[in-house]
Amino acid sequence: MALPNTSSSRITRRPMPIATQTGRFDTEATALLALESSGATCSVAACLPSGQWLLATDSGQNNHAAALTLLVQEVLEGLSLKVADLGAIAVSIGPGSYTGLRIGLSAAKGLSLGAGIPILPIPSLRVIALGIRKGTGMVEAVHRGEREPSAPPSSSAATHTPKNEFYLPLIDARRLECYAQLYNTDIAPLGEPFPLILPEWIPSIPAGANVYYGGSGAAKAESYFAQQGWVKSPYTEASALEVLQLARTDYGRISFPDPAYLEPLYLKEFQASQPKPSVLDTLVGHGPAGL
Repeated sequence: MALPNTSSSRITRRPMPIATQTGRFDTEATALLALESSGATCSVAACLPSGQWLLATDSGQNNHAAALTLLVQEVLEGLSLKVADLGAIAVSIGPGSYTGLRIGLSAAKGLSLGAGIPILPIPSLRVIALGIRKGTGMVEAVHRGEREPSAPPSSSAATHTPKNEFYLPLIDARRLECYAQLYNTDIAPLGEPFPLILPEWIPSIPAGANVYYGGSGAAKAESYFAQQGWVKSPYTEASALEVLQLARTDYGRISFPDPAYLEPLYLKEFQASQPKPSVLDTLVGHGPAGL
């Protein structure tokens, strides 16, 4: 999913500063709106059937209740879209911030019920996995000394997907705990999301595989994962742009849930002291005894 011809600006006419970025997808699809409020930063993105997209991000943090409505207004006005023009409203469904998830889903439900537009729930860990994959080419270039760490990724980095890679998104929970889920290069999950407790457990990965990890929990895992030769991605916060890209993939391929029964994926606070094995541990026979 290459994103050529991107540009950015800062909108200051609103009561709060809104950072925007524009671009165009390489394929046409239905008009969609995407909301991301699972982490510290709130963002909204939308696209036209032509593929043109607009991303708006609140430059503050943990201001979701005040920011989300303004961000929705910003992207819809920027693309001359009405809610009735949308094929679906995608929302990052969790895990993540309890308050942020409730705010995002409530906003999606309000728009959905008001205009009769279906909702596409997108797992937050899947969003981060896509962001990690898009940045792997840039990370490798930095390690080779071919690119400065602050330089933006090129379109080739966005499509860098060798088959021996795995992506491990991590969402910070509490103390040494993260919400985690392993993904392959197709951004298909390898098992269910699970609580990862550091340093009690580090997943076993097949020999020769490259592992990239990122998300808000990556910093606390760095000292443990570096020993495994895994690479930390600069992608730390889920973005509505990745929610939008995944919604374009899912639209027309999955059934829409009933908005009345849709709830955030909280992954309740950890109860057990023993960590769960990853699906790869089980598959390659390196999991805990008895597996």
